[in-house]
This record gives sequence, structure tokens and C-alpha cells, in this order.
Amino acid sequence: ESGWATPDPVNSKLIWSTASGSGMVGGIVVRFEEDRRQFRNVEVWPQQSNGPAEGVKYRFVWDAPLLISPNDHNTIYVGSQHVHRTQDGGQSWQVISPDLTLNEKSRQQSSGGLTPDNIGVEYAGVVYSIAESPKEKGLIWAGTNDGLVQLTRDGGATWMNVTKNIPNLPVWGSVRSIVASRYDAATAYLTVDFHQMNNRDPFIYKTADYGKTFRAITSGIPKSMLS
Repeated sequence: ESGWATPDPVNSKLIWSTASGSGMVGGIVVRFEEDRRQFRNVEVWPQQSNGPAEGVKYRFVWDAPLLISPNDHNTIYVGSQHVHRTQDGGQSWQVISPDLTLNEKSRQQSSGGLTPDNIGVEYAGVVYSIAESPKEKGLIWAGTNDGLVQLTRDGGATWMNVTKNIPNLPVWGSVRSIVASRYDAATAYLTVDFHQMNNRDPFIYKTADYGKTFRAITSGIPKSMLS
């Protein structure tokens, strides 16, 4: 209903997809073989996990990121509050990061109201984007929907929070898109969405030194829908 359908770059008849629905609710992963018309649920965590975010093992959202490694098509990444990896077709998953989010408990409570809406797919504090450099295997970027940008250069053994290096970035943005350069391992681009903070200004940044510094590249883009 809501996730990504991504064909294997080597075998186009093999399609990976994420979604929401049964099982983990917000963390479904499906491996579909078109030539055999067969699919298999290979979700990261099969336990039904809905309710307030503070009570679940892994926090997923409707459109949790799924990435096929540009360096090895048998390596697949999926995001909860962690980055998960499979290298055996979804038979098993490894957690290759700590919690990369702010893990702000005040934003993991019940939605409240007369009929609380805690269906397990709209959590704060999740990894919202994943990108691996096609020029440097194991260099993985992760952005969260509570405003953090994290980087590993050793396949997840160690992670660096580079958010403080992004100039004039407000808090609580959603780092929805990160693109690693096809030409230079040190270069990446990212966008941050603030519409949930009632801010429609564009926030687009580039780094050319592995996240040590960033610069805004929004010159010429209208500052808001009203300007």
C-alpha cells in the first residue's frame, strides 16, 4: 500500500518491496520473484508491533527506507530507529547501527484523544533515508525524521553524527532524502522537510568532505510557497 518497490539491478525479475499492513505493521519487507510469480515475507521483525512507540522493539513508518547496495546487489538495507542489513535474501537480518535518532521519549507516547490512533506506522524517531556511496563500499548515510544525519565509513561498525556541521538547520526536520555522489565518495546531497513544523522553506545541502562541512545549495529556489 505504501512502501517502495525496488528491482534488483542485476536480476530485474527479482523485486524487493516495503509496505505496511499485517505482521510488523510498519516494517514489512517482501521479496518477489516475477518469473516464478512467488513472493515471500522477509520482514525484519515478525512480531505484531503497534501501539505507542515507547513500547515497541523497532520503530518503523509506512514508507520505511529500503536500499539495495550499489556495491553488492545481495546486500539490502532497511531502516527502523536502526539500520538493518540482510545479505542472504532476507533469511536473517543484522542490526548494524545503534539507535540513530534523538529517541525523544516525550514524542513516543500515545496519540491521545477519544480514540487513540496508535497503529504502528506513524512513529517519530525513525531512520527516514539511507544511502550508500557507490564509490566507497561501507560508506553509509542515514537521515532521521527527527532531524539527524549520521554517517559510517566501515559498514556500520562506528557511526558519526554530523548534524552539527549543517549550517542554519532548524531542529525537528525530516531528513527525507540523501543521495551519495556517483563520482566522489566524499560528496553527498540531502534535503530536509519541515512542513510538520509549519515551515515550507527549502533546505538542501551538499557536503564534499564526508560531512565535515555542509553548504546550502538553495540559491534561486523561492523561500516559501507564498514568496
